[in-house]
Amino acid sequence: MVSFVFSHPTYLWILLLVPFIILTHLFTLKHVRATAIKFANFDALERVAKGDFYGKPYEGLLRNKSTWFLLLRVITYSILVFAIAGTMIEYQGEAPKSNFVLVVDSSMSMLAEDITPNRIDAAKSAALDFIKSVPDQTSVGIVSFSGTPVVVREMTKDKKELENGISSIDLTLVGGTNIGDSLITASNLLRDEKTKNIILMTDGRSNIGMNVDDALAFLEKGAVVVDAIGIGTEAGGSFAGQDVISRLDEDTLKNIAGKTHGSYFRVTGNEEFGNAFREIAKTSIRTIQVDISWLLLIMALGLLSFEWVLVNTKYKTIP
Repeated sequence: MVSFVFSHPTYLWILLLVPFIILTHLFTLKHVRATAIKFANFDALERVAKGDFYGKPYEGLLRNKSTWFLLLRVITYSILVFAIAGTMIEYQGEAPKSNFVLVVDSSMSMLAEDITPNRIDAAKSAALDFIKSVPDQTSVGIVSFSGTPVVVREMTKDKKELENGISSIDLTLVGGTNIGDSLITASNLLRDEKTKNIILMTDGRSNIGMNVDDALAFLEKGAVVVDAIGIGTEAGGSFAGQDVISRLDEDTLKNIAGKTHGSYFRVTGNEEFGNAFREIAKTSIRTIQVDISWLLLIMALGLLSFEWVLVNTKYKTIP
């Protein structure tokens, strides 16, 4: 399904000026006709009477050249507005290449040992294998989060730099699991990419920061796909010698994946981690956005030039 989205939809309000353009055109037409009849010589008067510029008054609306000029101006104006509104075509298709941001939960609960050797080490090991397996032309970014998101690596194709970034992720003492802000941070890294994919790895529930639904509304506008990997066994796991059991909020992760046309994976071991990443890597159907604002701008300028040629040559007004 193909749809149109706008990066600057506020500018669409300018289309409300179209009726003003039509009224201005009709007023100008009446004034020009009156002037032509008042000051024209016989040759010019004969041309007006024959309808060389405006058409014969009884030939009908569609045969009146003035009507076609008005239509041309309205179309040109509308195309120009759509251009400055940042019009993009959005569709589900096979992406020529995908770019990813890995979003890794670095909260203390990732020390839980229900996955060997523990959740954070298993996640980092699977992420390293993923980095090694993606094509050389694929750009990848890295974000870690607990109570606040941190950009570990900007988008890059340098695999060594990415591997070092994964290895450098440390658990943080900042309380909470801030999934909402982390998704926004990751999507900002993808703002210049044609295909936008986030791989979210977490073992908890979002309990701080931006509401997840608000973050999803932002991601949906940007056609960002989120594949969510839920880390942890059904029984959950304790960490750092505490009696607290860390359990996964699967409903939230399924909601994130579903609303962004991604996939959800529940991993309870290293093998499942690898399978999840392989599934994500081979998925080629993605939400793709194509910016056509520059094409619309060229069309608008072309129509303006075409009208200028007409009014200064074949349909030039003789006062």
